[in-house]
Amino acid sequence: RQGAAAQAVSRAGRAAACGCGAPMLKDLNHHRGAPAQRAADIAIAGGGIAGLILATRLARAGLRVILLESGGRVAQEPDPVLSDVAFLRQPYRGALEGRARGLGGTSVKWGGALIPFHPSNFRPRPGWPRWPFGFEALAPYLSEAEALFRLGAGAYEESGGAERGFRLREAKWPRFGRRNLARLLRREIAAGDGPEIWLNAAARRVIMAEGRVAGVEAVSLTGARLTVRAPTVVLAAGALETTRLLLLLDAHCEAEGRSPLAGRAHLGRALQDHLSLAAATIDAADPARLNAFAGFRFHQGAIWAKPAAPSAPISSKRGLRIMP
Repeated sequence: RQGAAAQAVSRAGRAAACGCGAPMLKDLNHHRGAPAQRAADIAIAGGGIAGLILATRLARAGLRVILLESGGRVAQEPDPVLSDVAFLRQPYRGALEGRARGLGGTSVKWGGALIPFHPSNFRPRPGWPRWPFGFEALAPYLSEAEALFRLGAGAYEESGGAERGFRLREAKWPRFGRRNLARLLRREIAAGDGPEIWLNAAARRVIMAEGRVAGVEAVSLTGARLTVRAPTVVLAAGALETTRLLLLLDAHCEAEGRSPLAGRAHLGRALQDHLSLAAATIDAADPARLNAFAGFRFHQGAIWAKPAAPSAPISSKRGLRIMP
């Protein structure tokens, strides 16, 4: 019992020293002195939906994982110093309003609609880069995602609409209290054998050594620096930040006379986002019937809704690449 108590005091002391309340959570803003040096099997830049799920899964498998999150313990609006965007043409609202820094990333702002990719999304289209994998590679993980968010069982496809060139798909929405990934995974985040997470550690550049990736360097707004050496680096910092890091890496490789990144022609292009516009005004003769068809409903612990998407033949004919 004395040994266990001593360990508990030690863990509490380490948590207090980092100022973040859990033994595996550290805050780069509180680091003083020479740049911190860490080593891991895998370094992950970004503590949002992808980064947190991957980090906790890999730590559960016994790997030493270090995750770098540019924000704090609670996600907030992006800091202008870290999130400034220069627009060459029209402003892009997604760069200004759709981002968040902190554990959980944009899951703290996310509406919650969950709907799988459709096999037609992976079909090659002229002028577009090919997916490096197919629908069958993602399908086995669908049930795991549903379990994480406690979604009810049931198909996402509905009959009807195909004759008019559309397919009806029913999205599932987690209840409001189960949308923030930092909250869903809080026990694994706080566990002593979970991933080591550094808060306020913005990934600055990917480190190269002997022609291959060897780690990542991070910096805080206080000027503190952290270097993580790892043979594998995962960039999960969102569409804009991940692309920025890859463009910097590509420029570094070119300056050093090394081979550029594979697929560099597509780097920074084909941004995927939600597009919305007013297509029609609905004058409902029977509001109750309309709501029963297209409104939100609660079922099996989740919220359900019916979006419509162009069918595969229509998408191909019109040159569309419709994602769920």
